[in-house]
Amino acid sequence: MGWHYTPYALILLAVTAVSVTLALHAWRLRDTPGAKELALLLAAVSVWSFGYGLEFPFTDLGVKVFWASVQYLGVVTVPVAWAVFALRYTGRGGWISRRNLLLLSVVPVMTLALMWTNGAHHLFWTSVGTDPSRTFLLVEHGVPFWIFVLYSYVLVAFGTFLMLSMILRSTNLYRGQGGALLAGVAAPWVGNGINLIGLNPFPRLDPTSFTFLISGAAVSWALFRFRLLDIVPVARDTVIEVMNDAVIVTDAQRRVVDLNPAAQNILRRLSSEVVGSPLARVEPGLDALLDVPGDEEEAHKEISLGKDTERRDYDLALSSLRDRKGRTTGYLLVLRDVTERRRAERELEHFAYLIAHDLRAPLRTISGFSHVLAEDYSAALDEMGRSYLDRTRSAAQRMGEMIDDLLDLSRLTRSEMRRETVDLTSLATTIAEELREGNPERSTELVITEGLTTVGDPRLLRVALRNLLENAWKFTAGEQRARIEFGVASQDGYPTYHVRDNGAGFDMAYSGKLFRAFQRLHTADEFEGSGIGLAAVARVIERHGGRIWAEGEVGKGATFYFTL
Repeated sequence: MGWHYTPYALILLAVTAVSVTLALHAWRLRDTPGAKELALLLAAVSVWSFGYGLEFPFTDLGVKVFWASVQYLGVVTVPVAWAVFALRYTGRGGWISRRNLLLLSVVPVMTLALMWTNGAHHLFWTSVGTDPSRTFLLVEHGVPFWIFVLYSYVLVAFGTFLMLSMILRSTNLYRGQGGALLAGVAAPWVGNGINLIGLNPFPRLDPTSFTFLISGAAVSWALFRFRLLDIVPVARDTVIEVMNDAVIVTDAQRRVVDLNPAAQNILRRLSSEVVGSPLARVEPGLDALLDVPGDEEEAHKEISLGKDTERRDYDLALSSLRDRKGRTTGYLLVLRDVTERRRAERELEHFAYLIAHDLRAPLRTISGFSHVLAEDYSAALDEMGRSYLDRTRSAAQRMGEMIDDLLDLSRLTRSEMRRETVDLTSLATTIAEELREGNPERSTELVITEGLTTVGDPRLLRVALRNLLENAWKFTAGEQRARIEFGVASQDGYPTYHVRDNGAGFDMAYSGKLFRAFQRLHTADEFEGSGIGLAAVARVIERHGGRIWAEGEVGKGATFYFTL
């Protein structure tokens, strides 16, 4: 088996090395959409250039045909891999089913089979030989070859159309990515086309494999300059240009990968200035929220953005984008402007505050004259009259308590938030001690988990914990072995706090009433209270961007869960 030196082989082996390096890099990022398909494409290019490169140094015809058969393993794979990559990269991965892949592979597999068995039928190559220098393999192509060529160009055109359609509606960063990829795929197919139609200035040399050097440079540019596979069109279809709500999409590293015009208005920056930049640099307030997305894949928060007179209130819906293995691939932020609604709510709350405040004067009159009647004119009343008077004084007292609770609830809503590290364990322990001092005759087991801390408003969080623990204390009053627990559990990696008791419990059918003001599931004769405590807890939790819910069963206790 003879061989001789030729520079063509060295060039193509260099092309192979570049392609293999890029394929390995893409494979390391295989959890990113499109990475596996790009790795397959680059691996096929490697096989194509490697097989063609080893045709040149060997002079034996049989050896040249062998390396040509190796080369065709890559040749038949490249067009399919390009089409599949384009589908995945442009967000049409749903089309890549096993059935469709099998259909796409029919022509390549048949082509490969005909090529590898050509010696038996000469349908793929009608003649095979070498030039006088035994450097080039010379072949005449049969009909199956031209069928494969037509099929390949259809797939390449299809993938190119998908990429172009994405580029035309994408931001500058995506245009850079897609443009580099198109340049990479165009170079070898232009070279291949020139060779097939007879315009090749080097008639015996197929320039296709050599143009893969241009492809490698283009893909490298896309990988390292435009961070292809690192920043991809994540959830692009969810970003509707005409939406009034602002939509911002980031990748797993919290870099902005897309945003709609409404988001650009809020940030007061164009997408070309923002895309590719860390969210922390674009809007630190939004980036900080990603650290505590709540106990679920989707969380809702109230935030304010802007300065001074331009400051606006927004209802933020934050969702984690995950791959099939459950790993976070990005974040989707949707902001709805609720400034006018919040102003209306504050005005209504202020109005309620004024009304409650103004009710005190007539209530004091009722209470004062009732007291005078009881002190000075009790003897003039019969038993029925004294009963009516007692009921009037009791109702006035309850109304006063309700006004106090209503004012407290209004203050919770209107007061300014201040955030700092809060020792929840210490807060709960202090409240528990106060409950024991107020009812020293009770024997109640209070279990408080150590080391519970969070970030929030300490005054508001004390209100929430006091109401929850007092609620549990009240509803375990009839239990011989009362037990109250304050603890935390992890859900999806985030803390969910709970206050659990073994008291009266409640019917889950009425759980929707628990956090509404003045809604009670028990009568005043059974358990005292105005029905405002849990509503106050809900306001505090909402102001901390969390949520609260409860589970219970009549006679078997209740558990109140909340996140911060």
